[in-house]
Amino acid sequence: MRPVEPGFERQDDEHARDVPGDLAHSIGAPGPDAGADEVRDPDADRAEPACEAQVVPSTFPEAFGMVAVEAAACGALPISAAHSGLLEVSRAFEPAVADEIRPLLSFPLGDGAVEEIAARLVRWLRLRPDRRADARRALSDAARARYGWEGVAEGVIAAARGRLDELPVPGA
Repeated sequence: MRPVEPGFERQDDEHARDVPGDLAHSIGAPGPDAGADEVRDPDADRAEPACEAQVVPSTFPEAFGMVAVEAAACGALPISAAHSGLLEVSRAFEPAVADEIRPLLSFPLGDGAVEEIAARLVRWLRLRPDRRADARRALSDAARARYGWEGVAEGVIAAARGRLDELPVPGA
């Protein structure tokens, strides 16, 4: 294991990864006591990092794809429905991964959604373990850089100083 951030460790082998501490802390997000509307299963902090992939099949418009960000921060491939804030997050991760991984990040809504999800999972799991490890590492790094406290704070400071060209373009 090699430390990534305080409270967040990742193994790059193909066995389950044990991540001590609060997942929210690992990506620099507020913990469960930060807001009354946040409900968090205490076992999720250990379960998410052990996953190879996490499907976010929501058909409801999402303002932000936090579940996909959490999955990526843990090194799991986030496979999200291709709409709203979920698609925005998927597109934000595309530059971080190899061309062969990009189509796996989202799936189109429709009658064939279950088959689309299954095809992406099978393709992901059939990749060589070293290719998956590279992608997991890249997704985790990208999630922490863009959505962790430091990345968000840099964006707020840039906006406050009028440096709008430094901000990421939503949906790009």
